[in-house]
Amino acid sequence: MESWFKELAGGSKPLGQLSRKVPSFNKKEEIFYNLCEFNVPMMKAAWFIKMTAAYYLNMQENKPKKRQVVDQSLGECLALQSLA
Repeated sequence: MESWFKELAGGSKPLGQLSRKVPSFNKKEEIFYNLCEFNVPMMKAAWFIKMTAAYYLNMQENKPKKRQVVDQSLGECLALQSLA
């Protein structure tokens, strides 16, 4: 990860090549800490933040949705009420 940030900060690798293995973090603070630690220029830092946001958005969209449990007794109650 250290070498990746060094390349982002001033290396010769293009962003397209760096985008193949973008590191991910559990806390936002870690992202900003690393960007400051390696003196990443603002434009590249903005690119990295966008890549991170896209990654987390993709993870949320692909997360299995919670299934709503249908209460069977509700339908039965409504049917009984209509008969009364």
